[in-house]
Amino acid sequence: MSKNKNAIAIALFLMATIAITLVALPTANAHDPPWVRVSHIYGDWSPGTIGVNQEVMLVWWSNWIPQTARGAYGDRWKFTVTVTDPEGNSETMGPYTSDPVGGGYTYYTPTMVGIYTMVVHFPETVLLGDENTAAAPDVGDIYLASDSEPAYFTVVEEQVPRYVETPLPTGYWTRPIHGNNREWYVIAGNWLGSYAMQDGSTNNINAYSAAPETSHILWTSPYWSGGIADGYFGDRDYYSGQSYESYTGPNIILDGKIYYDVDQPPRDGYYCVDLLAD
Repeated sequence: MSKNKNAIAIALFLMATIAITLVALPTANAHDPPWVRVSHIYGDWSPGTIGVNQEVMLVWWSNWIPQTARGAYGDRWKFTVTVTDPEGNSETMGPYTSDPVGGGYTYYTPTMVGIYTMVVHFPETVLLGDENTAAAPDVGDIYLASDSEPAYFTVVEEQVPRYVETPLPTGYWTRPIHGNNREWYVIAGNWLGSYAMQDGSTNNINAYSAAPETSHILWTSPYWSGGIADGYFGDRDYYSGQSYESYTGPNIILDGKIYYDVDQPPRDGYYCVDLLAD
């Protein structure tokens, strides 16, 4: 009888130990004590000279990326931006939420001639994580507050010519549309799926471009998707190449066949395309 009691006691002890371990896992990797990091914030503008009532882009970034950022999950930085006009009047905008790598931007329209000043503010921040990043070792770490050095942009009376857009094609053109061809969204209507109905009604129509009048040639082996998306989204483009991943190559053409590899889900792997057949 005593042997059975001992066995039961040991089993209960092991179960309790496993339970405690599982409960402790989410915070077991956190720094103890939390790390305190000095932050440096940077701000800039584009273009450096602009006309009255023309938009200027204000850009900022941190020397630290949010260490718990995992795709759409984890922490993001918060920023505010103070713009001071030539008469000394200040306007603070924000707070703005950073992208996963710790940067952001906004637009500002100056209304008087002179030199404007831009300063970006970053408040002291404690990484909190979320349900997907609670076990990250950086949860609880502290990032000290910081202000950027002043950045200056000049506003003149005359309108300053902006970026020269790629003109619309007058002949044959192909997809994907490169992201630099921003104005081409007016001919890039989406004829598939629910976005064909984004005209504010229930009609299954494309409200943003004329219907194609010619046959279409589709890529037989696309490497990745990207470029100008659709008239509904204006001149915004989407992922048009690997920003951080590398081309793993080398790509080889042998006997009329190209051999290449793809380092992007869901098409990871090696491929061979017969250039004479395709």
